[in-house]
Amino acid sequence: MSFFTNQIEEIFKKTELKFFVWALTLMNLWSAIYWKFSDISANSLANVCWPMFSNCDYFAFATPYLLFGLIITCTATLFFLFIRVHRIAFPLMTLTFLLKLAVYLLNYSYSNNIQALLFILEICLFIFPLKSTNLKFTILLFILWSGLSKLNMNWLSGLEIKSYLAELPIKGIEWVAAVVVILELVTPFILLSKLKLIFNYAWVALLVYFVGYSYIAQDYIYLYPAVLIIFIVVLRQSEIGLERRRLYQSYLRPEPTKAWLILPLIMFATFQWMPGFKHPISFLNKTPLSFQLRKVPSTCFTQTVIYHKQSIYTLSPELESSNGNDFNCHPSKYKNFAELCKKYSDNNGTTTIKRFFYSKELTSEKYNKDFELLFNCNTSKVVAL
Repeated sequence: MSFFTNQIEEIFKKTELKFFVWALTLMNLWSAIYWKFSDISANSLANVCWPMFSNCDYFAFATPYLLFGLIITCTATLFFLFIRVHRIAFPLMTLTFLLKLAVYLLNYSYSNNIQALLFILEICLFIFPLKSTNLKFTILLFILWSGLSKLNMNWLSGLEIKSYLAELPIKGIEWVAAVVVILELVTPFILLSKLKLIFNYAWVALLVYFVGYSYIAQDYIYLYPAVLIIFIVVLRQSEIGLERRRLYQSYLRPEPTKAWLILPLIMFATFQWMPGFKHPISFLNKTPLSFQLRKVPSTCFTQTVIYHKQSIYTLSPELESSNGNDFNCHPSKYKNFAELCKKYSDNNGTTTIKRFFYSKELTSEKYNKDFELLFNCNTSKVVAL
């Protein structure tokens, strides 16, 4: 019990951590609302299982209820944070984390690098001492990793962002792509600096980048890193105030040893480089808290064959372009087997549906067959061939 008391005391006595808790709860609430009511909601999207949870379809019915519970717990957390009843807000924060994790694990369609980052940050918040510093280093590691992941021709050629910047010439798009990589590789180190001027340049540049990218991509998830950058600024102001009273603070209550910083770093590295799970689709070959590398298909298409008892019917190929958004080529969009069974059933009845999924990278010329699925309309079971 003393462990939880210490966690509550450490979190809610610091300005930057109180800001982080408010921001995190609001981000979780927005994620829950978006997952519940958007075009990729649990109500409108076929379920895609993580490789390690291949039988998640049996529990998919629970996702809408879990999302509703997540919205309720986030709202309740905000209420108790507002009235400063922290002993109730903290357990609600923990319940929010568990509900969101359950939703996340039940459907790969919700997978996102930024969501994975939020889970890692929550683990740091709930478990490790030196919470503020651990959160800061984890955020900076994520930005650095994001820059490293863009060191490929898909990004540096501007192909991933040209649909957002159609009015710019190709050379201008290439320059924008290069500047983004430099920004993400350099600013994490600058944000560790004690020099006020370059620190301010760095956080403002990152803030403009994330807000701007969110605007042109029409994806509000990129506002989350912008909020985390503001947390780093609030932390910096708190550190300046602490330095002024360092001697008294150290005498009153010494800070935990800096050795604790190694644990979140080990956890971060473990999540990213732990052995993956074999899956025929390259961007599904990851764990829930690892960050997806930028190997997004440029175009993809599916070939569908309907098998009746007495005949075979081949549908026209469905061609899609990612345009920088891998969800356009996400296999969940092509798992509407039940609808196909109903649509193409006749007097003889549809027995099976076979579907082939092909994709290619932005710089590739040939399509690769990623998977082949066979769906039995009578038993409603999918088999990977």
